[in-house]
Amino acid sequence: MIPTNTGSINPCSNISSNCVVWQGPDIPCINLCNGDTISDVIAKLAEELCLIINSTATEPNLTGLDLFCVLPDGQTEPSTLEEILQLIIDYVCNITQTAAADPINITLAECLKYNDNLGNLVTVLPIEEFSILLGNKICNILSTITLIQTTLDDHEARLIVLENCVLPCSANNVNEAQVLSSCLIPGGTLINASTLLLEIERVHCNLESAVGSPSLITTAINAQCILGSDNMLNGNSTYSSIPGWVTNTNTLAESNKNLWLVVCDMYQAIQDIKLNCCPGACDSIVYNYTASVVKDNLEIPTNVALNFNTAITSSGYTDCGGSTNAIVTDVNGLTSSSVFNFNAVAGTATSVNVPLTNLNVFDNLNVSIAFCLTDGVNECKETINKTINLTVPCPSNIAATNIEPDGVTVTFNNNLGNTASYIIKLINVATNAVTATRNVTAPGTNISEIFTGLIDLTDYAIRVTTQINGKESVCSDVLFTTTNFQCLEWQSAPYDTSITYSYIDCNGIQQNRTETCSSPICSTTICGRSIISSTETFSLTGGPCPAN
Repeated sequence: MIPTNTGSINPCSNISSNCVVWQGPDIPCINLCNGDTISDVIAKLAEELCLIINSTATEPNLTGLDLFCVLPDGQTEPSTLEEILQLIIDYVCNITQTAAADPINITLAECLKYNDNLGNLVTVLPIEEFSILLGNKICNILSTITLIQTTLDDHEARLIVLENCVLPCSANNVNEAQVLSSCLIPGGTLINASTLLLEIERVHCNLESAVGSPSLITTAINAQCILGSDNMLNGNSTYSSIPGWVTNTNTLAESNKNLWLVVCDMYQAIQDIKLNCCPGACDSIVYNYTASVVKDNLEIPTNVALNFNTAITSSGYTDCGGSTNAIVTDVNGLTSSSVFNFNAVAGTATSVNVPLTNLNVFDNLNVSIAFCLTDGVNECKETINKTINLTVPCPSNIAATNIEPDGVTVTFNNNLGNTASYIIKLINVATNAVTATRNVTAPGTNISEIFTGLIDLTDYAIRVTTQINGKESVCSDVLFTTTNFQCLEWQSAPYDTSITYSYIDCNGIQQNRTETCSSPICSTTICGRSIISSTETFSLTGGPCPAN
């Protein structure tokens, strides 16, 4: 082929491209082989170049392209390369945004759940926080394993030391602890611990054989037939009143203690029977007394008076030890006593006084006298207890004063000191309703409480409750009736010219008046509660104020 599209004149001779041969390697993709002419080479390269130009200059063939995973539901499949590339870019961007908006959350296993600072149970965590939690748990586990391993190593070392101290290395080489027995194996020398153990076992078995097994001991304890509520044979008290008595026995020692207390009581009762079963001096002795309370002028108990005028003594007998002791005990366990000679006061009017100083005299008192007379050979004994019932005293002078149509003043004297307290109630007698209540604490000597708001011409009861030392007494009611508003009448003396007076009207308001008398005899009538002052004398007409 000779070139024809050039106008230049080359000094070289024109050679046909068909005469030039390709000496390069084979190129399979364009079907070019070594030995092809340059014309064939250029032609094939030109064809491939045209294909490339056509592919880029026009839309490529998109047949077989699957857009299933990136194409939104209901959207038409794009037909151009630009639309396809944009669809893919949008899909990738959406993946990034979705991942940022919806973090991955991990549900915690039961052992990893915990309460946050507000006390809420945490069961789900984002994957980042879950990773941190898991890492902390793993670190804690590793630390615990390390601590356990250290502890095991320490225990192993201690076990080795312990085995070396206790266990024998061989039958002929026993490394045993040496102990000193103080009572089972006398001699004061060190012995093997196993020897002492065998001796303890032998003594224990012998002791159980002699005393009984624990079950037999329990059966013996439960065989107790005398209870603390049973009456003593000697005296008027129950066994539970004996000092040292165990109500619910659980040991052989406690049961044996109760047994001895019963035996001692029986011994004393049998001794009394022996002395008194048959006619003798003790039969003629009568231990009897009365106990009464002596009060001061304020009605406060000061002494317990013991009278023995009905008691009978016996000739030749005197008080054991030379005297008898009377003991008074209050509810708090405090006591007061008085020593006297029973043989001297029996059958007489002489009283024995026991002072009540420092005792609670507003509750029951117990009087106990352990009588004992002896003739030097025999003893006649008897203990008599008496209870004196005391209550909190009530004021003796409760009164209703300054009685008005709608008010009253309640007064009485406080003789119990400032530790006492009083509750004052006004009760409508007709309805039994409490109209007013007043609590008086830390009172002085004189109590004066003003009550208002009452109904005129109505019966009321004053009910006082006295309280002291945790006890109280409700005193007898004191009755009163409210008054009515009255009319007052004044009549002047002859030739009086005026009257000036002040009074409290029916509404409780003070009124001041001056009236001039123009006649030889003048009179006036007013209705109110009371006259405060007047230049003349007023007198009640005896009638109530008129309505309105």
